[in-house]
Amino acid sequence: MFEKNTLLRALLAAGLTTGLAACGGGSSGGGSGSEQPPGGEAPPAGAEMTGQFVDSPVGGLEYLRSNKGTELYLTNDNGEFRYQEGETVTFKIGQLTLGSAKGGATISPRDIASEAGSINVARVLQTLDDDGDPTNGITISADVRNKAAKVATPRNIGETLNLDDIADDITNLSSDENLTLISAEQAEAHLDETLSSISGLEVASCSDEGAEQLSVSDFDGLTLGMIVEDETLLFKFRSDGSFTEYNSGDNETIGPVTWDGNWEYEAATQRLTLEFINEYDEQDGDEFRICAAGNRVIAEPEDGVAYLYKLNDSVDESRAAGTYLLQYPDETGAIMTLKENTDLDYFQGEDAFTATNALTFGTGTAKIAWGGEEPDDELYFLSGQATRTALYLDFGEDGNFSRIGIAKSTAPILNALPDESDLVGQTLVFRSDEKNYVVIFRFSENNEYEDIYNDSFNRETGERNAAGVNRGTWGITNGVLKLEEDNGEFEELRVALAKTQMYTGFLSETVLDFNDELFELTDDQNRIESISLTKPLTNETFVGTYSIDIPTESQVETLVISQGGSCKYSETGCNWSIVDGNAVITFGNGRDETGYVWQMANRANGYAFVMTRESNPDDVEPGYMTRN
Repeated sequence: MFEKNTLLRALLAAGLTTGLAACGGGSSGGGSGSEQPPGGEAPPAGAEMTGQFVDSPVGGLEYLRSNKGTELYLTNDNGEFRYQEGETVTFKIGQLTLGSAKGGATISPRDIASEAGSINVARVLQTLDDDGDPTNGITISADVRNKAAKVATPRNIGETLNLDDIADDITNLSSDENLTLISAEQAEAHLDETLSSISGLEVASCSDEGAEQLSVSDFDGLTLGMIVEDETLLFKFRSDGSFTEYNSGDNETIGPVTWDGNWEYEAATQRLTLEFINEYDEQDGDEFRICAAGNRVIAEPEDGVAYLYKLNDSVDESRAAGTYLLQYPDETGAIMTLKENTDLDYFQGEDAFTATNALTFGTGTAKIAWGGEEPDDELYFLSGQATRTALYLDFGEDGNFSRIGIAKSTAPILNALPDESDLVGQTLVFRSDEKNYVVIFRFSENNEYEDIYNDSFNRETGERNAAGVNRGTWGITNGVLKLEEDNGEFEELRVALAKTQMYTGFLSETVLDFNDELFELTDDQNRIESISLTKPLTNETFVGTYSIDIPTESQVETLVISQGGSCKYSETGCNWSIVDGNAVITFGNGRDETGYVWQMANRANGYAFVMTRESNPDDVEPGYMTRN
């Protein structure tokens, strides 16, 4: 059943439950005046509030605030913007104005333009998305914004009568020479999917206005899923009064669990009763109030509130097709590409292969037939998620439930078998927002590499260790990247490249034991990660003010980049230049520090930073940098 969750409203407000701020769907979203937190009190006058712009969440979108004059702001990677009650927010990309609306919890293209204009806006956003797949979020890059700022003719996209007349003007903002303008039909289908999926999020409890009473028939064939920080579950209700729950489990010894039981619903009191045998073979049960709000179901057990989501019925055979990053709680998983022709490409550390005729699509579902005696695995696409997301039920060879994972839409693989020429001279960045660390990988032409890291922690105390540098040699054979340190230890990772990132599947690690003998570890085999590629900075796009979080130094620095090559690093004068696409920060007065900045390709506003010292190459201070 549900774990204790007394902070659900706080989680909802923070976007941890769905990745979306609470909002309404369709044209009555954020612009309709739903500015206060769901179920909460109105904020004080003048308070700064956070809203979100969605087609999918749109990062890197410029906006103006009517209370702030001509100061230009930028949405973050979650599409979030700041506003005050009653303030008008105007969204734009350089000289392209998309439209305006009163600030609210959620704003979509339908809030800032007419119906026809909103499709124009959606077409532009989806076309200019940095990785070409809006189902995993939309990112407007600094390069696109810079080009859009220089266009000769300012335009209001929401008021443009025929967007196809200026298709070349739109696609020329991208560096992709083969880019074409997304069709109106494609753009509308994606926008409709997003807005339908998030309908009902403004209702926080069964006592709130807008809560809908369920009937007994609503439970017939109902599938519900929930994803929160420490629990993932899926309910299947059947018309005969039985149900099955699949749960990630809260006991590491037992692991994932599944329960079969019976349900009974009393419409007069809105009470749902569940009876089942738990993982300890004990009779168990629960009873609570339950109601609906759009595509969300609200359960109110005694210890809190839980939000569950119906299947995303906009996802059918054609819309389910795409690439997904599958991860289980232990961080193992795979990159799966579901194809309309029912083939499946599967990438993991152990291997990469194609399963032909493996998929069967349903409304909001997909089944994977592995062939032979392997049981089918199942995907359930959920409403209410920031990007297209499915729960994945993995069944063992005996046909029993094995584990539950989360499959999130991700950038499609463009190169499934990279070689050394694809990585030589490249810098890649791994970033964990949750644990606040960065790892910077640099691959040189002489097959030497270094990784600069601040992700080392003391196992006993949990405290972060000092940052450091690993150095060694690298090579790729048959798509497997081998990183070998000078002491003979090495790691092998299967790799694949997308437009903005590299996927890695852990294969094995060979380390030295206490007797200085090498032995192989495969405990983390198939751990899946996404590592950002970097993209070139330019003199024009780099000017601005930044915050640099350096966790090993327990401080946040401010970097102000001015025109002409001058800068300030936390009030210390400096100079900057762009060398081979990354920024170099130097200081005078005999100081031997040099700072380096790389722009992450898979983020609207994300940079890797490292301060180095010529006198000691191992003395490094890596951090994560964002534009203010």
